[in-house]
Amino acid sequence: MTDRRFAVDFTLAHPTAEPDVIAPLVETLRLKAIDLGFLHVSELFTLKDEADLFTSDYGHRFFTLDTGPTRIPSAVCYFTCALPDDGPAEIGVERLPTEVECDEFVIQGGMLEWWKCGAVRTRELRRLSKLLYFAAELGFESSLTFAGLTLDYRRVAGKVEVQQTWDTVAVAD
Repeated sequence: MTDRRFAVDFTLAHPTAEPDVIAPLVETLRLKAIDLGFLHVSELFTLKDEADLFTSDYGHRFFTLDTGPTRIPSAVCYFTCALPDDGPAEIGVERLPTEVECDEFVIQGGMLEWWKCGAVRTRELRRLSKLLYFAAELGFESSLTFAGLTLDYRRVAGKVEVQQTWDTVAVAD
């Protein structure tokens, strides 16, 4: 039997804000996930500083083999949920440093401070797209990528704009 699910990547990002500002937004997004019929929606997990992070199960994922400079979050706000045809995924954001120090060098990240990506395998693109659209209504920048197509959701002047971009592949002569 052929697996007809798409490999789907998604991202959420938000400009600089304190965890007390981000948490209610992610909680509103969590409630929307319930309304949209996501399965096994967890409670909200909020880790507001590095001490919370490193004493939690979530923080243990950063204790891995040394792979060079790593952007370790200083705070996290997320929930888990699942689409009917896939396992659980984390939806939310991590507060990331905007620069990484490596030896005597400082590497600029060039990203928004709050950011997180995830991946699922699903045919339920509409449900996930609706959740990411709603995230844009809340002020997040979000995106959904599958099968060479990227949908970017942004709130501009009070309205959500969706930009569609197709990957291009150079044709060999």
